[in-house]
Parts: sequence; structure tokens; C-alpha cells
Amino acid sequence: MKLIKTHAALLVWRIILLYVVMMLCRAVFYAYNSTLIGELPYEELWSLLCGSLKFDTVSIIYANAIFSAVGGKECSIGIMWWSIRC
Repeated sequence: MKLIKTHAALLVWRIILLYVVMMLCRAVFYAYNSTLIGELPYEELWSLLCGSLKFDTVSIIYANAIFSAVGGKECSIGIMWWSIRC
């Protein structure tokens, strides 16, 4: 996979994987709680999918904004049991 050796392609690949993981988590959540949530009408599926993609996009942008803002600077964030070195 020579294409993924560039930084931009690797970033796009990781974001696509993140969308897939978030969608799988949503499907597992629904499968686990389907008795509490109930049956979803077919007409609502498209609006739920669009809303979930909007939510996922905003959460990915917000989560990566901190790292993008301090991208070229030296930083160290240590909270409880984990630390991040940028």
C-alpha cells in the first residue's frame, strides 16, 4: 500500500476507519437495546443516518482540533493515567 505512505492519505484512511468504527458501535448499541428502543420505521432510517454522520463529523473535528492547533509545537498533556506527547 504505497498510497498510504503519505501523511494526507494516512489521515484520510484513519478518518474513514473511525467513521466505520463509530457506525459499528451504533449498530451494536441498537442491537443490544432494540427491545427498549423498539422497531425503527423505514422512513426514519435516512434521517437517522444523516444525523449520525453529522454528529460523527463534528465529534471527529472537535477531537482532532486540539492536536491540529498545537501541531508544530512541543506540548505535553498528562491527565491521570495517560499522557499525550505532541
